[in-house]
Amino acid sequence: MKHLKNSLIIFGLLLLNFSTIEAQKVKHKFGKLNPGEAEMKFYEPDSSASAVILFDKGYSYFEYDNQLKDFKIIFKRTLRIKIFKKDAYSYADFEIPLYIGNHGAEEAVTSLKGKTFNLENGKVVETKINKSNIFYDNKSKHRKIAKASFPNVKEGSVIDLEYKISSDFIFNLRGWQFQYEIPVKYSEYSTLVPEYFKYNKNQKGYENIILNEKDEYRNETFSVEYRTGPGQGGRIERGTIEYASNSSLTTWTVSDIPAFVEEPYITTAENYMTALEFELKTISYPRQTVSYYTTSWNDVNKKLSQSSYFGKQLIPTPKIKLATEKICKDAETKLNKLKAIYLYITKNIKWNGYNSKYIKDKLNVVLDKKTGNSADINMLLINMLKSGNIVANPVVLSTRNNGIIFPTHPSLSSFNYVIAEVTIDGKKYFIDATEEDLPMGMLPERCLNGTGRIVGTPNFDEVSIVPSQRYKESYLYTVTINPNENLTGKVTETYKEYAAYDIRDNIIQSGSEEEYITNFIDNTSDAEISDVEIKNTDDIYKPLIKSYQFETVDNVIFAGNMIYLTPLLNEKRTNNPFKSDNRKYPVDYSYPYYEKVIFQYTLPEGYEITEKPENTVFSLPGRTAQFQYQVSSVGNMFQVISIFRINKPVFQYDSYKALKKFYDMVIKKQNEKIVLKKI
Repeated sequence: MKHLKNSLIIFGLLLLNFSTIEAQKVKHKFGKLNPGEAEMKFYEPDSSASAVILFDKGYSYFEYDNQLKDFKIIFKRTLRIKIFKKDAYSYADFEIPLYIGNHGAEEAVTSLKGKTFNLENGKVVETKINKSNIFYDNKSKHRKIAKASFPNVKEGSVIDLEYKISSDFIFNLRGWQFQYEIPVKYSEYSTLVPEYFKYNKNQKGYENIILNEKDEYRNETFSVEYRTGPGQGGRIERGTIEYASNSSLTTWTVSDIPAFVEEPYITTAENYMTALEFELKTISYPRQTVSYYTTSWNDVNKKLSQSSYFGKQLIPTPKIKLATEKICKDAETKLNKLKAIYLYITKNIKWNGYNSKYIKDKLNVVLDKKTGNSADINMLLINMLKSGNIVANPVVLSTRNNGIIFPTHPSLSSFNYVIAEVTIDGKKYFIDATEEDLPMGMLPERCLNGTGRIVGTPNFDEVSIVPSQRYKESYLYTVTINPNENLTGKVTETYKEYAAYDIRDNIIQSGSEEEYITNFIDNTSDAEISDVEIKNTDDIYKPLIKSYQFETVDNVIFAGNMIYLTPLLNEKRTNNPFKSDNRKYPVDYSYPYYEKVIFQYTLPEGYEITEKPENTVFSLPGRTAQFQYQVSSVGNMFQVISIFRINKPVFQYDSYKALKKFYDMVIKKQNEKIVLKKI
């Protein structure tokens, strides 16, 4: 027994040593495949994965640029991806975001190389990226994308990418994303930061991923050229000063990161994936005073208030004052002034589709050009309101696809949008003027991301941005049952608030109301549709009403003297949107939801109801979600009413199981049948 125990110990040590040796053999070097990577058929920890990131290594460090006379950041990344399935081919089209400054300076890709590896007849064949595979796309004034497309990608390919970025923008120390929608075998990020710079760090993500962090110090020397003079005799002195830095080297590593599984009702997937973000805190050069950037929210407030592209635009100009007077000449109250200004801007100043917290053009120019980014438009709105003696302040926020603002991590770069907070007679309104078809006081869905901050207030006050309107829709069906034939009737659909805006936007995207109707008829496969009519398309303050005639054979079974009817027809829910047993992040609906469905049936002559669903009402704790189902009959008529409510926009993850069960109960009830029998 003792010998067996010793043998097991020795075997365990050998196994551990072998594993260590094997781990050391795996190299993360561009262009040099490790054994088995070309032959790999699937990723063992997640055999369903369409691809896997075999390794992803990033490194940011600083250089002093004597031509620039300042530091710049160099970012290097080496990445390897194994492609298993065709639906992962998109990972072979790679995008590199680049920042563009205000005065022509921009980040640059200084080197890029890529290879595609394929196993052909037992041999590994390489295909290199050439210059024709690389191109640039300007997305906005401050954003550019470098795109690299890998050639000869197929199932089984391995792609390698390595590139460097040179950035003159010290505030833009690149963050690092550890998690993606495919699994990651190994991820590593290092930053070597001179002692002159301090950054706030923020880790985000809902997965329980522990990053291994290693800190050490490294001595660096930066050579700074100088030039003085001319002095006495016209002499010009040139030389070099060596500055020593006890730089901080930090490395974060993690292995075997699971793929992020996207669930319904989220803001954007990137908000929930594990990642690191950085924000410049202070700069302290030798023999110079400390420059503070975002050590606190008050610093962020101050920078915005003093910016020529933000706070300094809030002073009304004579031109804007004159325009405001003309717009408001018939308005007798401040509320009417607000409505007049809002109407003018939404009808005359077109949003170019770009989100920004900073203006691109001077507001006088925006007024003339009649187009601009979101900040151009909403800052013009605020400026005009101030010209009309209405209290209005800018509120900065982060849109849903930009990320979440963490109150414990002061950050200027986290904001990418600005709206107006308006106060009239003690009532506050949040206003965005970028959407022509959005009623005043309703914010676009992109702005519904939790909180914002009021610029210019002493404490940079945080405000909750919660929609006061709902997504509200109701359906009224008047149905005749034609035994052994079909169901016929009329439908009246009424859309209010966000639902009305959604339909109006669909009409705009279709090109015309006629084209929208054609698409609606063509895409309705369960019924024959005719006589479609839409009311109030152009009056955004009225409900949008759509009515039509229909006939269908779906959801009804004629069996001799019996009729089996699923009374909600295709208004019933059939699939629970929540598939997973557990959820690690919130359920975010954007806004409360209300749906009311009424079916009024005429009993066929000579038939009676023999079975019907029981009436029911149930809800989640606090009535955060409610459901009501009622069947009633009078004479030869019977009516079915279904009311479904989601009463708050966000549910935390600990409410997920109850919410999922709520949907299961709704689906079960809505799919119960009414049985009719011929007397």
